[in-house]
Amino acid sequence: MTNGPLFSGSRIGPHAGLLQMFGNGSANSLAMAGANTGWCARWVALDTRDVAGIWVNFSTVTGSGQITLTIEPVDATTLKPTGTPYDASASKTFTPVVGWQFIAFDTLPTAGLTPGAIYAAMLLTTTGGTTITLRSHIATSVMHTHHPCNVLSGGSANTRSNLVEQNGYPILTWVMEDGAEEAFAGMPFATHTLFTVYGTRALAAKLTLNGPAKFDGIDVYGCSIGSRASLTGDLRLSVFTSAGAVVTGTDVTLTRYAWSTDFLQRSLFAPFAAPVQLSAGTYYVVARNTDPASLVGATFNIPYANGRSANVMPSSFIGTTTTDITAGTITWADDAATTPAIGIRLSDTVAASGGSGGGVMILSPF
Repeated sequence: MTNGPLFSGSRIGPHAGLLQMFGNGSANSLAMAGANTGWCARWVALDTRDVAGIWVNFSTVTGSGQITLTIEPVDATTLKPTGTPYDASASKTFTPVVGWQFIAFDTLPTAGLTPGAIYAAMLLTTTGGTTITLRSHIATSVMHTHHPCNVLSGGSANTRSNLVEQNGYPILTWVMEDGAEEAFAGMPFATHTLFTVYGTRALAAKLTLNGPAKFDGIDVYGCSIGSRASLTGDLRLSVFTSAGAVVTGTDVTLTRYAWSTDFLQRSLFAPFAAPVQLSAGTYYVVARNTDPASLVGATFNIPYANGRSANVMPSSFIGTTTTDITAGTITWADDAATTPAIGIRLSDTVAASGGSGGGVMILSPF
């Protein structure tokens, strides 16, 4: 007997933090224009490698403000940064710019991290600006936050005890002494985009399995419709082989009447009639319209998250699109730095390929 989707529900799909961002509409921001405004992201060191710098993301910058980055150990009792860099070189004052920004230390630290110890990447506004808005974190419930690695922020943060805990995944990546970019406890996503499914356009998750796995159905998250009154066709979800054939038993349709109003976001599960076994290989978990003649403006809108770099994304689960899903030979446009709001439910134990970075989880749906 296989596990039913009601009781198991484990899936390969977007990280729980991304589901929150799809639902919230955006990442949570922090206004950092005021002097001594602070923000920090904590993580557990896995090895001794020193930190060369971090990537963070600003949505708005005006004026001539400056921020200082430090990497600090945390107090053993409060788990807040101590105010002293772990290495004298682990400090850098910079002028923020809009978008992803890499802050590199002028001299590479050499003290080495202590494996198992908690450290903080600390940002402190040292010279106030007119507007400095940091894309800070993806808010989650307390249960889904990775304690103690969630964000701290607040005013008068030159006194670190004034920092206040926020429930959410910090938006950043770390670059280590060997040049490797790591997600650790952070999220390498700052924004997401809506892909409009209409006509022959289709969005898919390109899934690579290292071993056989059995699946119960397909999920979509945060999907909305552009115009219910003029929408033709329904949302069709299928698993395609790398050769462009639909895997038998995986072709499922979700009625457009599941959306009661325009732009209402829904997450839906489309169960297969029976569990489907996939062997090792590459597959496409596809969302398309049943009506290839459907028009722009009357669309299914499915989000996908924009990652900072393919360097920190799992290569076994990436976003891809096509302008013609009906073509004899489908041309896919892979984007290894994106994660689509599509998942596939596991029926039982899976031997699936993993990834070194953020964005994808095999997890239960709570």
